[in-house]
Amino acid sequence: EREEIIPSLSEASSFFNVYPNPTTGNFTIELSNKIDEASIVNVIIYAMSGEKTLNAQIAGERKHEFSLDGYPTGIYLIRVFNAENQGTFKVVKL
Repeated sequence: EREEIIPSLSEASSFFNVYPNPTTGNFTIELSNKIDEASIVNVIIYAMSGEKTLNAQIAGERKHEFSLDGYPTGIYLIRVFNAENQGTFKVVKL
């Protein structure tokens, strides 16, 4: 029996959570227990125009706060990935 290599979308995004959403500026990315705390997780935030607005790495922590202060209101795509997992999440800035 072959093992499924490509995770489904729900599994792919279940390794992290984003809140509050919608946000007025600050939001938190919380990694699930599936992620080894020692692993480095990359976070890239894109505006809907495709422009990269933020690029960061989370290492050794479950929760990390980000800020969209100074950026226009709208929808942003948050891409979170490491060697084993990747997922994308939409956050709305009011």
